[in-house]
Amino acid sequence: MIGYPFVRYVHDRMAKEITDPYYAALAHAAGQAFGVILFPRNATVFPIYELTAIVLASEEANAKDNVIEG
Repeated sequence: MIGYPFVRYVHDRMAKEITDPYYAALAHAAGQAFGVILFPRNATVFPIYELTAIVLASEEANAKDNVIEG
């Protein structure tokens, strides 16, 4: 699997090296999105990390609205 090392790098190393929770969630989302190519089950986890990033980027009062609007 040529793509597997890249997926592991994005998901594990990048996400763990980033200290900002918003950018870490985006790195996890990217790793999961790339992983869908190799592991279709990742499609169920990708949106969770993406929604986490949206919530983390939002002010607490607006988080729900931003998630609904996408």
